[in-house]
Amino acid sequence: MATRSSGRSAAILAVAGGYGVQAGLLGLAFAATRAGGDLGSSLESSGSRLLAGGALALAVTSIALLVLARRRAAAARREQFDLPLSMALVSGLLCFLVIEAGLRVIAQPDALGQRIGATVLLPYEWPAVAQANRELLAGSRPDSDFYVADPRLGWTIGPARTSEDGLYASGAEGLRSREPGLVEAAVRAGPRIALFGDSFAFSEEVAFPDSLARYLEEELGNGAQLLNFGVPGFGIDQAALRFQYEGARWAPRVAVLAFIEDDLLRTANVYTFLKGSWGLPLSKPRYVLRDGRLELVNSPTLAGEALFGRSSVFDLPYLDYEIEFVAERWRRHPLHASYLLRLLNGMFPGWPARGSLVSDDAIVALSTRIIQDFRNSALANGMAPVIVYFPTSGDLNPAGKRPIKNRVLASLAVDGVAATDLTPCFAAGSQAAEPFMPGGHYTGSGNQAMAGCLAPLIRTALESTGADNGAAAEPPP
Repeated sequence: MATRSSGRSAAILAVAGGYGVQAGLLGLAFAATRAGGDLGSSLESSGSRLLAGGALALAVTSIALLVLARRRAAAARREQFDLPLSMALVSGLLCFLVIEAGLRVIAQPDALGQRIGATVLLPYEWPAVAQANRELLAGSRPDSDFYVADPRLGWTIGPARTSEDGLYASGAEGLRSREPGLVEAAVRAGPRIALFGDSFAFSEEVAFPDSLARYLEEELGNGAQLLNFGVPGFGIDQAALRFQYEGARWAPRVAVLAFIEDDLLRTANVYTFLKGSWGLPLSKPRYVLRDGRLELVNSPTLAGEALFGRSSVFDLPYLDYEIEFVAERWRRHPLHASYLLRLLNGMFPGWPARGSLVSDDAIVALSTRIIQDFRNSALANGMAPVIVYFPTSGDLNPAGKRPIKNRVLASLAVDGVAATDLTPCFAAGSQAAEPFMPGGHYTGSGNQAMAGCLAPLIRTALESTGADNGAAAEPPP
C-alpha cells in the first residue's frame, strides 16, 4: 500500500513539475521580452523584476519537485516518472501550439501592426505601419478632401469644401463656414472675432447651426462675425501657429485661443501616425525651447516617402521630441515570433520613464511659453487676446485629474497672463441637457452653454479695445 501511494505521489509531482517548469519558462520569456528584448531595461521596472523573480522561483521549485518525484519513483521510474513527465511536457507544448495557431487566426491588421481584440501586439511593426499609411496617402484627394496636408501646420481645412458626410462646410479661405465657398473676407459685419483651437473650437460632430461659432454670434449680437480657425486634432502649438500665419492679416478685434488638456500634450507630438487610431499619415511642426526661445523643428513638415520610405522607425528624425515614441515597443527579439508573448506584452506593456524633452515639466514650460507668445503677438497687432480652457467630459468627473492644465494655468497666472478655466461655468450651464456627443465633443446644447460662458469674456475684450463694437469689419488685405 505504501509503495502504491508513493508511486501515485511521484506521478503527481512529475506532472506538476513538468507543467511548472513550462509555466516558469514562459514567465521568464515574457520578462525577457517586456523591454523589446533588452533584459537590462526590462528589469529596471519593479513589475518586471517581480515577474522574472516569480517565474524563476516557479521554475526552480518545479525542478526540485521533479528531482523529488524521480527519487520516489526509483523502483518504477518509467511508469511513475518518465511517462507522467512526458505527458505533461507534450500536453503543455500542444496547448501552447494550439494557442499560438488560434491567435494567428483571430489576429487582425492594425495601424501599428497586428491586434487581437482591442489589444495591439507588441512590438509594433514598421513595415505594416509604413504600408498602411502609404495606402491612406494613395487614397487622398487633395483637390477635394475636406482636410488637407499643410507643410506649415501639418494639416488644415481645404478651401470651399464639403465634408464627405455633408456635416461640415468650409469657406473660400479654408475656415469652417455656414456654406461651402462663402467668402468670409467679403462679409460686412460688426466686430470681427477670430477663434483658434482644435476640434472643440471647430465644433466637430455637429452641423453649423449647432456650432459654437453660430451660438457665439447670436450671443454677441451687433452683427459680430466669428471667424472659425479651429482644426480637429490641433495641438495648442498648431493653433498658435495658425494665428501667426493667418490671424494678423484678418485684423480681428479679438483673438480667442481655446484649448483642452490634450492640446497641451500634443505639443510633444511630431508623428501623428504613431497614435495609430488617428489615421493621419502626416507629421506636424514641433516647437522646442532653446535658451528660453521658441524654435520650430520639422518645419516644413516631412511627408510621403520622406516618412514612410525609411527602412525602420528608428531612421525617423526628431524621435526624442515625440511623446508617443517608446523605443522598447518597436525593438524586436527572436522570442517575438510567439504571438502569445506579443499579446502578453500588449496587455501588460512596460512604461519606461519619459525623456526630458517630453516630460511633464517640458510640456508645461513649452505650453506656457506658446500661450505667452500668442498673447504678446495679439497685443502687438492691436488685438485683445482671450485665452480659455474648454472642459471635456473628464473635467466634469469629480475624480478626474488635469495636472498639466492646472500647472499651465498656475504658471500663466504667475507671469500675469490672464487665462480662464471655463469648467465651473460650463458645468453649471449644461446641467439641463446632455452636453457631450458620443465621440466626446460638445452637442448643440453643449456649444450653446459654452457660448454663454465665453461671450462675456469676448465682450469685455471688445470694450478694452476702445472701438465701437458695431463698427463694420474691413476685409483683410
